[in-house]
Amino acid sequence: MSTLHRAKRILTAVPGQPAIDNGAFIEKDGFIQGIGPFRELAGLAKTTVDHGETTLVPGSSTPIAIWSCRTSRARP
Repeated sequence: MSTLHRAKRILTAVPGQPAIDNGAFIEKDGFIQGIGPFRELAGLAKTTVDHGETTLVPGSSTPIAIWSCRTSRARP
């Protein structure tokens, strides 16, 4: 079964590629099937996990590993 993971920001391992804001990736059987803006991937997977205001760094090896970092805002 495929799962769409959505987050405020996705960092990829592609050199020179900027972070993807409101990004997502599709994971199936522990492997990334696609990565890009959420609006382009929405509806392509059986389930969706919304990780909210996090930054995800999907997979540096297989099977997929997901790290998330909470973003915080500086208060005056």
